[in-house]
Amino acid sequence: MPNVTRMPEWLNIRSGELRPLLLAMGAAFFMMSFMVLTRSLRESLFLATNDIENLPLIMGTVVIFSLPAVGQFSRLISRYGPRRILFFLTVALVFGQTVLWALMPTTSSVNVFYVWTAVGTLLLASGFWMVVAELFPLRGAKRLFSLISAGGTLGAMLTGVSISWLTQYMDLSWLVLLSVGPPVLFLLMVTLLPKPVTSTGSPDSTKEGKALLEAARTTWRSNHLRIMAGIIFTSTLVMTLIDFQFKAFAQNQFSSGRELAGFLGAFYGWAGLVSLLLQVFLSGWLVEKRGVAFSLSLPASLLLTGGVGLLFFPSFAVATSLRGLDYSLRKSLFRPTMEVLFVSVPTRLRRLTKAFIDTIVDSSAEGFGALVILLWLSVLKFPISRLSIMVVVFAAFYFGLSRRINRSYFQTIAGRLQEEESRIPKPGNEDFQGTGNLLEATFTNLDLIELQDQIPEPGAGSANGVSDEVENSSCEAELLVNLNSSDDKVVLRALAGIDTLNPDHLALMTRLMARDQIFRKVAKLLQRFPQQSVPPLVELLLSQKTDFVIRRRIPEILADMGGVEADDALLEVLTDSRFEVRYRTAVALLARRKKGRPISSSDWKLKVWHAVSLEVRKDRPLWELHRLLDSFDVPDDDLISVKVGVRGELSLEHTFRLLSLVLDQEQVRAAYHGVIFDDPELKSFALEYLEMVLPGSVKARLWFYIGDVSEKRIQRQARSMNRVVEDMMISGQTLFGGEMTRQALDHMVARQNPDQSPLKED
Repeated sequence: MPNVTRMPEWLNIRSGELRPLLLAMGAAFFMMSFMVLTRSLRESLFLATNDIENLPLIMGTVVIFSLPAVGQFSRLISRYGPRRILFFLTVALVFGQTVLWALMPTTSSVNVFYVWTAVGTLLLASGFWMVVAELFPLRGAKRLFSLISAGGTLGAMLTGVSISWLTQYMDLSWLVLLSVGPPVLFLLMVTLLPKPVTSTGSPDSTKEGKALLEAARTTWRSNHLRIMAGIIFTSTLVMTLIDFQFKAFAQNQFSSGRELAGFLGAFYGWAGLVSLLLQVFLSGWLVEKRGVAFSLSLPASLLLTGGVGLLFFPSFAVATSLRGLDYSLRKSLFRPTMEVLFVSVPTRLRRLTKAFIDTIVDSSAEGFGALVILLWLSVLKFPISRLSIMVVVFAAFYFGLSRRINRSYFQTIAGRLQEEESRIPKPGNEDFQGTGNLLEATFTNLDLIELQDQIPEPGAGSANGVSDEVENSSCEAELLVNLNSSDDKVVLRALAGIDTLNPDHLALMTRLMARDQIFRKVAKLLQRFPQQSVPPLVELLLSQKTDFVIRRRIPEILADMGGVEADDALLEVLTDSRFEVRYRTAVALLARRKKGRPISSSDWKLKVWHAVSLEVRKDRPLWELHRLLDSFDVPDDDLISVKVGVRGELSLEHTFRLLSLVLDQEQVRAAYHGVIFDDPELKSFALEYLEMVLPGSVKARLWFYIGDVSEKRIQRQARSMNRVVEDMMISGQTLFGGEMTRQALDHMVARQNPDQSPLKED
């Protein structure tokens, strides 16, 4: 039992996902059971009462009847939502199945049964995945859709194996009646599913009779949907050609319809077992770690290779192996990946176009494949074995389209991210608390005390750093004395009288930068004389000997002045040991980019990525304890417009500000809001966007701070208490004077993280 209880953790199932996942898996189980059962029955009954040459004709008939069915289905889905329409569709399928059973086994009833089940199951699958797409956000879909498909595969496997056993004791017509059971249980599972957590949008106003045309136009206008439709068309076309060759070899291999039905049932069962193993152990990992383009191109490349093999070695064994490969990968990898792609599409567009793509495009591909087969056999008089030439050609198109999907998918994700971010009500800054509070015994407090002691008293002569030349000038001496005054009003009056800037003024004014009431005036004065001010400011910024209280304020001044030299200096201190220097430097660099200030001639983006990499390597306690000496004097920033008071917010702000220097600023801002706001769908798109734009090493570390990682992995990454303390001492975050201070930190971290223990004792 312990292994069973740990199964959700092993499968990366998060809190609140288990119940809807199990219900969705159950619904997929009975849906696929119904689809496999009816497919085996209609193919067996049709081949038993018709010649193989008639198969393309019945497939074309399916396409013809699917056109009005899909148009009506899409219109109703857009107006009433997928759940309600799925209910009525299932009831209609059960009723029609029962009526057709009563009319068996005439040839006409078999043909109607073929078309009825082919169109009905396509609509059923499309409607089910629309329901599931509105149940889970995108990141959940990437993790869980392969498991939901695994439930369907298990149903297909068990049903397929059962068919081979049932055909020994039961006539095929009675199996038709038995097939009404799975859709009834499917409907029960769908009814029990919870309400959607994702936004569903407003009902569509598409008029009756125009839904199909509007779906086609929308699909064509959207690059993402157009490529998706192309992938489905080419993959289904390849599947149709391979399936025809497989059935032709199978018909020659077995003499009776009962034997053929038993073989097909066993085939789908064992192919389902392979698909199930792939879904549990491989598919989810591939989609999550390698991305959608790789997950779609892998089946295409394998089918391309298999088509070449069947061309040179045509046989029942090779055809069966290739069809089994196609079936297994289509269920385990192709289908979940395509459904993830549909989740990225806005709800209104998904409701309008999904049924069209799933059924019309899919059926059209089957119809086109049937036409190719008909021309190949009837007009060109080529042998069936040489049909592999067309398999190779269309598999190559399938592979090419699958490689193009990554770009359109990213564009869709970026668009959805900004769309979802714009609809989220943002809390005001009054909700933010705590970033200005400091821990006791910080280096920054000590620096301020030392600075105050170092400021000379008025009239101290040469001890004030005033040159002999200035001492000989009474006016200049009076100005310098006033600049050294402890009275802020006196200093401000003195600053107002400065018309030129000399080294003595600069020496005093850099000290005055430590005084909160005077800093802004000093900054504006220095910015009036950039040629004189920039070199000494750069020198002070780069020197570790410069007092921290002064040094942390230099980036703000350089944000609005100086050329390449200032930009180089700011880039240099992005990796400084003091967090506040790094934080304010990133703000300054972003301001320079917005104002069009000269940019470093070096590979500055590489330096920013290096700074990001160093930032995310820090341990969680250090990340969460970063503070500013005084946050009120940090300039306004368009990127971080909202503060919510989460632990580690300053570190998170700084990291995303760095990212905005090298990535699209609007998209990074939306991603930041997605991470900090409590909205599952927005966060899902934010994480998906970040996963696609971040280098692997950065993403792997950042994931520990933004939450999309299991607790077990967080605990494995935790370091010892002594190591964390050493990092804090180096960074200047906190002074540790003894065991009592160490114990106090341990207590504070435990209090702030009641649900986890990131620190471990040596």
